[in-house]
Amino acid sequence: MLTNTVEDLLEQGRAARGASRILARLSGNVKNQALLNIAEALETQQDDVLEANEADCRLAKADGISESVLERLLLTPDRLRGTAAEVRGVAALPDPIAETLEMTTMSNGLKVGKRRVPLGVIASIYESRPHVTIDISALSIKSGNACLLRGGKESLHSNAALAKLVRKAIAAAGLPEDAASGVIFDSLAGRIVEAYASGLVAQADVVEFYAETLPQLGWCREGVVIFVREGEVLALEFVAPASAGQALEVRFSLLPVTP
Repeated sequence: MLTNTVEDLLEQGRAARGASRILARLSGNVKNQALLNIAEALETQQDDVLEANEADCRLAKADGISESVLERLLLTPDRLRGTAAEVRGVAALPDPIAETLEMTTMSNGLKVGKRRVPLGVIASIYESRPHVTIDISALSIKSGNACLLRGGKESLHSNAALAKLVRKAIAAAGLPEDAASGVIFDSLAGRIVEAYASGLVAQADVVEFYAETLPQLGWCREGVVIFVREGEVLALEFVAPASAGQALEVRFSLLPVTP
């Protein structure tokens, strides 16, 4: 059985806050690619999820859970394919971020308007419906938000398997595979100064992603994997996989520019 201490929850919250700052600045294309990766994984990588769900259903039956709850808990290949179709539907929606809803010019010429921006971190507690894990994740990614999820105890193994699937799918789109680990802040106020991510992705694809994305955020490229902005250096370091089929590790470090 999993347990969380207060410090565990604080660490998860800090990690989610850091991840939200990255998500808020991603382009619509990057977010949509992450969603399409999730949809594909739901169709092609079902075995671990279905095995975990079978374990949850078996334990729930042993505990005398009602048939209606069991029906909501159950995952099948068809249901996962249906969820994948829903995720693709979210990807096809217009990007809600940075849309200007209205603009008014004041008497002094100052323009005041309403613009959609990410909330930051969305925390959600829900019952034992594993597909909701994907629903909230997809909507959070589309809207540029990080999320903290707590499903019902009956769906513990299913949710863990789905969360693993989502993290790997996101990593393939250039996002951190696991925002809850491998992150170091410079203070409790919360800037990331070191982080790492790993996934089944080619080094060249990672370099290309950051070479395209970071200049949009004000970073100047000064080497293959070195970027500079406002007196700080962001460096990427790669640890090659030991063998084919293993994950590539990417290490990020943020340091002051040395004289």
